[in-house]
Amino acid sequence: MEVDKLDKDRQHLNLKTGSAIKAPPRGTGIIQEKYGPYYIHGTPDQIANFREEYGYDPSHTRTEIHVTGCSVRDLEPRQLSKIPVFSFEGLEMETRIVRVLDGDTIDAVVYVPLNVIPISSGTGGFFTTLRCRLAGIDCAEKNTPKGEIAVKHMIDLYAKYNNVVYAVFGKADKYGRQLVHLYSKPGPHSEVDCLNFSTLRVTDEHGDPVAVQYFGGKKNPGMGK
Repeated sequence: MEVDKLDKDRQHLNLKTGSAIKAPPRGTGIIQEKYGPYYIHGTPDQIANFREEYGYDPSHTRTEIHVTGCSVRDLEPRQLSKIPVFSFEGLEMETRIVRVLDGDTIDAVVYVPLNVIPISSGTGGFFTTLRCRLAGIDCAEKNTPKGEIAVKHMIDLYAKYNNVVYAVFGKADKYGRQLVHLYSKPGPHSEVDCLNFSTLRVTDEHGDPVAVQYFGGKKNPGMGK
């Protein structure tokens, strides 16, 4: 770990590679934390291990931040026009499945680092629960025999990864759910690796599929049975 190589030119420590670097690294699930005059970057587990190994307590190096203009009332018209719309689209994040509602819908917890928000230069981040819709498939309704098979299949699949997978986020659907593609490992990805489509290979006792491909528009009426 190149802690001793941190200086005014290389102010960032990549905990994944152990390298002191000039600019913040980019990648899945990476968060940033203040380390004295420098910054460390890694997953929550990597940061926790760093704290333990180096006897580092972030509360000792935290600096007080004074924020002005916290109310939307204080924003000027020229400022309002420049504030971007925040979206999860395009982000890939480590995701913990907390509830399987049906074969294609889940509730998941993600950690959102502040440095992915366009107008934020802050460190740290926050956890949030998102309702997510698996993109590209439509499973039978959960209160049907086929739906029950699809739910059990997905619960068993997520359990193989201790309910922690990697989600690549798309746009929200018309119901406000985040469209996601799920993978067992961080990218780069191929369609073959996508967990969403595993239910396409599952059938009921009659050999009928419990899920079909779906990319919007009118749904297959067979998935309601």
